[in-house]
Amino acid sequence: MIEITFGIPVFISILMAVFTSLLGYFRNTPPENFNAGKFIATLIIGLVIGFMTSALGWTYEVATEWLATSGLIIWIYWIAEIVARRLPNLQTSTKPTA
Repeated sequence: MIEITFGIPVFISILMAVFTSLLGYFRNTPPENFNAGKFIATLIIGLVIGFMTSALGWTYEVATEWLATSGLIIWIYWIAEIVARRLPNLQTSTKPTA
């Protein structure tokens, strides 16, 4: 049996976060309503959960519950919104004007 090292689970969680985020946005969101902050937050949360499950040995349920009850998810979301606003040539959730 192949032993999984620390890096592979985190890498897989990032890939799955990217894949899940893109599928969700392509399925439900028109391109003009794309929110880069939410997209970046999903990637960061996927990375944190991947770290918690692989490095700390927590289950997925425990990791997500801890993030939710500690309030870190909202902090990650806020930081991601700030980062998205600072990125050049990237619009965050543009709403059509009437």
